[in-house]
Amino acid sequence: MARRRGGRAVGAEALRGRIERWRKAGRPGKRMPEELWGAAVELADDHGAYRIANELGLSYQALKQRTDEAARSRRRSERGQRRRAEFVEIDIGRALAHEAGEATEIEMMRGDGLRLRIRLGAREQLDLTAVTAAFVGSPR
Repeated sequence: MARRRGGRAVGAEALRGRIERWRKAGRPGKRMPEELWGAAVELADDHGAYRIANELGLSYQALKQRTDEAARSRRRSERGQRRRAEFVEIDIGRALAHEAGEATEIEMMRGDGLRLRIRLGAREQLDLTAVTAAFVGSPR
């Protein structure tokens, strides 16, 4: 969390100056640029939307809506990254050893931490594709 200086959030004073310069440039009816809103949202994430809206002279409702949207977007992005992080690593040397008549152990782990360990005897066969699809697709 960012620190405060003299009762104000660090960075709020500089951003307030940028917002005031934009307002004084005389842009009636125009929306504040996304760059300024983005900076305000970052400060609100650290210090709270109510406080930052007051310090910057912004609408609390508008800032709160934008901070909520940014939080939802981050959560969606994190969920998508977790899904894309799935992979299957196969040790080819062990797979070839299994064909040569040795026992093999296969272990899988999902992104949520659930593990599956399979031990195959020297002559046992397994449809690895079907097992992997069932394991990855099954709910916990």
